[in-house]
Amino acid sequence: MENEGTGFGFPAFAGYIPGTVYGGFERRNEWFLQHCPHPDIATSGDMRRRTGIDSRSFAGADETIVSMAAGTGKDCMRVLRDKGLQPEKCRGLLLGTSAVESRVLGLRTDDLAGINESDPAALVQRTAEKVARILGLAEERAIGHNYVCSTTAKLTEVGLVEERDILEGEFFLMVMAEKLGDNLDVRDRNTGFLFGDYTAATALQRGQTRFNILHAFID
Repeated sequence: MENEGTGFGFPAFAGYIPGTVYGGFERRNEWFLQHCPHPDIATSGDMRRRTGIDSRSFAGADETIVSMAAGTGKDCMRVLRDKGLQPEKCRGLLLGTSAVESRVLGLRTDDLAGINESDPAALVQRTAEKVARILGLAEERAIGHNYVCSTTAKLTEVGLVEERDILEGEFFLMVMAEKLGDNLDVRDRNTGFLFGDYTAATALQRGQTRFNILHAFID
């Protein structure tokens, strides 16, 4: 739904799907069918009709949430600059991921100082701070959320709650990053075997927008 006037919207977008660099690769439907004994998924054609997905990309061993999120964040900031938004107007970074292992996140030993390594929320928060540092944003303005599926809606909700006083021309950089391939078990129907690895970045901005966010519902 649209409305006229000033609201919140997404002025730019950048995405990255691995599979061609850093040792990344793709898995097509046929591979999943050989390893997934789901009785309700009999053919790759049915898989395509049900999901709209032909294949999934998986990141290489050298890629981490930090490297993918920082790279995509830089791309998004470049687009924002081209649209006339100034990097110094960024109020903070919102990072969402379901990854909870330091190796997958891209956290080194020195990054883990002072936090509980068994606490997923603490690990993701520290990851957000590291990505913010790489992007030249204030670490204290970084917010990490351990979330999956509705990450965009969740980060939007967080952004609106955290900064209701955001001014016109200011924005939040929102980055969603997943590296599910390391923990993928296609034999387990409870895992997200339909999802591949990816990162996406956008910006939440107040101002004249085409698509205004009237409500962010989190299930």
